[in-house]
Amino acid sequence: RRQGGAQLHPYRWRWLTHHLHEAGRIAELRALLGRFEWMRGKLLATDLAELIGEYARFPADPGLAPIQAVSNAFWKSVP
Repeated sequence: RRQGGAQLHPYRWRWLTHHLHEAGRIAELRALLGRFEWMRGKLLATDLAELIGEYARFPADPGLAPIQAVSNAFWKSVP
């Protein structure tokens, strides 16, 4: 798949946040999770469940609360 002329590599989209978290690069990870461009790329390369799952590492983070509220509402609406 392509986004903005760049090839999307599935490994990158599936594991980048894990590696940032494990390396202790939390500020960089939080900034990434808040970028629309990253969210769009993650969704195009993987699926909605994987995108929503990215925010589980920060359940009480006020900076990510709006995104988490949308994802929680989505999951509650699924039968």
